[in-house]
Amino acid sequence: MSGNRRSPVREIEVELKDGAPKDLFIFIRKIDAIAPFRFGVQSKSKRGLALLDRQQFMFKAEHLDLERDIKASTAFREIA
Repeated sequence: MSGNRRSPVREIEVELKDGAPKDLFIFIRKIDAIAPFRFGVQSKSKRGLALLDRQQFMFKAEHLDLERDIKASTAFREIA
């Protein structure tokens, strides 16, 4: 959910920890053969950003020089 925009999430997540990527895709296709779902490779963060108006986030922060011995709270205020 982002503001009043929503996208339902019903998902399974698979992760390749070892082996060939093609084996993961073979496994996914076997699941696809027995369960109705759509295979996607978009990350959760990318799906969330798709719900937002991306134009408001398309800027670069200005360069900021912080002293080495600055307190964390002061640094946070400077950054924010």
